[in-house]
Amino acid sequence: TFNFSSHQDSWKRAKTLHFTSDATGFKQLRRYLDKFSTNPLDFLILLEPTGGYYGMTLLMYLISEGYKLLQVENKAVKDYREKIFGSETKTDDTDARLMARMGFLHELVGEEFSIQPVHITHPDDAALKVMVRDLVKLQKEITRRLNQLQQVVAVTFPELKAVFISSTASKSARALLERYPSPQELGEAKSEEVKELLWSAHAYKHAKRADELIALAKSSAGLKAMTHHQWRQGWIIKQLPILEEARKELVEQLSRAIASHPYTPIIESLPIKSPIWTATLIAVIGNLDRFQNYAEFKAYMGWYPKVAQSGTSVYSTGLAKHGVRLTRNVLGQ
Repeated sequence: TFNFSSHQDSWKRAKTLHFTSDATGFKQLRRYLDKFSTNPLDFLILLEPTGGYYGMTLLMYLISEGYKLLQVENKAVKDYREKIFGSETKTDDTDARLMARMGFLHELVGEEFSIQPVHITHPDDAALKVMVRDLVKLQKEITRRLNQLQQVVAVTFPELKAVFISSTASKSARALLERYPSPQELGEAKSEEVKELLWSAHAYKHAKRADELIALAKSSAGLKAMTHHQWRQGWIIKQLPILEEARKELVEQLSRAIASHPYTPIIESLPIKSPIWTATLIAVIGNLDRFQNYAEFKAYMGWYPKVAQSGTSVYSTGLAKHGVRLTRNVLGQ
């Protein structure tokens, strides 16, 4: 006789199995499952979204074989882990046991744990989401490089900020720094040469201040650029045009991808118009049919108020910290 009271925590020590994510691993997994039943509908498979490519081949294989797939939110697994194990370190084996338990409770007790059926995204929508994520990463990298360049210039030529007020990493400032990497070199330049350089960089107002730039360079309090400073400054300046051109090309690809999408006219009817904004919302929303109602859609998008109240004296509302991160970024803007 099985004594449940003495074995109710045995799931925490259940053995986990590991399979490679390739054809050989999938065959091993199928053979293992077939030991229990050859009918795929007898199984409930619970997945945690990876947000990338790693789980896609397994997901497509299981669906093609007819298995029932459910997906649980990452946050739900994290919250359940902390509830059961406290601050125990996250491991794949621990999460596998937790998710198996969550699936069990979902089926037999009715606890939801934010568990939803897995929906296969249309290939075009999936590609659009990848493009949007790449754009976010690319923009972060550009911002990082701009900040790094300004930090270097603040040490080697702090007076440059007096002329290039908005940013010492702007395209016109970079053109000047590329030709004259140090204040010493700029201080020895001729006024007409500096004017011509800035004019060709479309920095017409700055070109009129060429003499002032040269004077500032001659009396600069900046540290004399060491070899590594000069190399780093030049390295960043060479990288930025490549990153900016890649961003431009990606935005153009996004514009073409959403041009004929049925959601585009609706989203672009809103006060804010941007191909990035539109592409992000289209990519995140996907197929509207997968949402049961408006409330489910709103919760998924992460645009709803969270109310906090204690008695009659403390009351506050704010935007809930849930939903898809990409959507929250653009809606927040």
